[in-house]
Amino acid sequence: MIPATIAVIALMSAGVAIPQDIDILSKIEIAAIQNQVNPDKMKALMMCESRGNIKAWNKNDPGIGSRGIFQYQTSTFYNTAKLYGLEDVNIWDYNQQIKITAFLLAQNKWNLWYNCSKKIGMIR
Repeated sequence: MIPATIAVIALMSAGVAIPQDIDILSKIEIAAIQNQVNPDKMKALMMCESRGNIKAWNKNDPGIGSRGIFQYQTSTFYNTAKLYGLEDVNIWDYNQQIKITAFLLAQNKWNLWYNCSKKIGMIR
């Protein structure tokens, strides 16, 4: 675990808000830990899907394509955001993608990212 991440988690436990300028990998680590998901596997999933490119857009996927750091299709993202209780939902918001992905992975929904989950050893 990244030492800075440990400090941020300790602050959060004390009721202190997360700084908005911490890096994406630290945000993934925090969300993963909060949802009891392996942080390294969640980061590996993101790297496989988008290499951390917040503007990644695979227009070859069905519909209008998959977008963002976790390559969400529109219906999956917005339906899950609703279940999660997010307001002002934006598929391009990487903070929202991180939260929703950790939420889904906590429910063992690795199959939503079938190819990358298979590559990183989370499904067969």
